[in-house]
Amino acid sequence: IQQFRKWADAGAQMGLEIINAGKPLSGTQSKKGDLHAEMGEDFSIPSTNKDDFRFFYLPTELKEETFITGIEFLPGNKKRVHHSRIMVDTTGKAISGINGLSEMDTAVYKFQKIPLADEFLYGWVPGNYVFRFPIGFGKKMPAKANLILNMHYSPSIVDDTDKSGVTLFLAKQRMIKREVKTFLLRENDITNKPFLIPAGERPTFYMSSGVIEKDMSLLTVQPHAHLLGKSFRAFAITSDGDMIPLVKVDAWDFDWQTIYQFDKLVHIPAGSVILMEGSYDNTSDNPRNPFFPPRDAGYGWRTVDEMMNLIFYYTDYQTGDETLSLEYEE
Repeated sequence: IQQFRKWADAGAQMGLEIINAGKPLSGTQSKKGDLHAEMGEDFSIPSTNKDDFRFFYLPTELKEETFITGIEFLPGNKKRVHHSRIMVDTTGKAISGINGLSEMDTAVYKFQKIPLADEFLYGWVPGNYVFRFPIGFGKKMPAKANLILNMHYSPSIVDDTDKSGVTLFLAKQRMIKREVKTFLLRENDITNKPFLIPAGERPTFYMSSGVIEKDMSLLTVQPHAHLLGKSFRAFAITSDGDMIPLVKVDAWDFDWQTIYQFDKLVHIPAGSVILMEGSYDNTSDNPRNPFFPPRDAGYGWRTVDEMMNLIFYYTDYQTGDETLSLEYEE
């Protein structure tokens, strides 16, 4: 940031021209993936100047169970794709009628009754690129697994289109020794409900996992909130009263959300409780507040609403995990 300020203060002069820089990368941001699935056709994004939430079904044609070692979401329209949540379906029941379906359409309730094989395979926000699991770890993809995209398009008055896709990196048979799973805390886990942020106030909310029944080893942690978020702290308290720090964000920045990967597996013993504290600022002093004067804010997927999530990738604990350093492919 300081470097950009110096450059701007000096008149933002153009630097040296790069000769023979080569063609920009297309497709995946890193090495080529093994399986690519994308929307069947361009989707026309409504120009209503409102947040728009849509579902899409992406067949993968996986004939047998496998594991993925990495995943990359490829936004077809980087200006309009706000974020995307990727889920896994094995029933095939959502393939008909869900493409382009609005989150506001009552028909969506029919699809929400279908049990998903994985309700959170991956979540993408701008700034995230290819996500790779450590060597020897992977997420299970059942046979006949297909992907469902829950897309959030940002408001605009301009007609636009999108054709986003997903690239999967598949494991070789011998590679996977540990299965990765998802553990998710959300607004229902807040202990001082209701999750309401009155205009002009700076409340703090507290979230609890309840007692963890089985030992876990955490690989990653990812907090999520919107524009009113100010700071977040998550930690675990063991049955012996010890504290295990997990993540601490002193100055929440909505534009720079990411998945934080631990250098070593973090052991959460059975009997522990995972806690999260999240502070919000719904005053006129918050420059990110979408409303002036401020309005009451509550739960919702729109940018002008709020959320409080804590998402983990984890694996079942094995003896020695505390000292196991995680290795990644170059």
